[in-house]
Amino acid sequence: MARTHAAVASERDVLARDTAPAQQDGARAWHSDHYNEILRGLGLIAAAFPTVIGLIAAAKINWSLDGFNSPAVRVAGMAFTPWIAVATIVGGVLGLLAAAGPGRGAKLILGAIYACGGLAIMITQPTIDHVTVTYRYGVMTFLVGFVLVGTGMLMRTTRSVVTE
Repeated sequence: MARTHAAVASERDVLARDTAPAQQDGARAWHSDHYNEILRGLGLIAAAFPTVIGLIAAAKINWSLDGFNSPAVRVAGMAFTPWIAVATIVGGVLGLLAAAGPGRGAKLILGAIYACGGLAIMITQPTIDHVTVTYRYGVMTFLVGFVLVGTGMLMRTTRSVVTE
């Protein structure tokens, strides 16, 4: 089915109007992109917390003693064996990647995994390498997951314009 020149021109005008910065009477407009950027920033802050805690723990571990069999260290009231510190860093970096991305899927999936893992830790307080993973670690993990899921759910998938 052939489109007329007028229909193509009309579609082009609509596209240009929808993608141009919105200004009404000199007022600055907020696009949903700005809203999503704020949510991504919130997710980044949440995911940065376990990343930084894990990095501090890894820095405090005396790796020269026995490598991954070195004794645990305490950071923010939580015990970290070398394996727990590395897992915390990896999980935090994955959280940062999910939070920084423009899509919702990674935030929702990784956030749900984080939240479920946090609940499991809070309920069971497992022992890894003779070190009990504390309730506080579970709370931290759950909260990061909660924020990631929340930011994923609140992100707008369509572009909208709200004027101030």
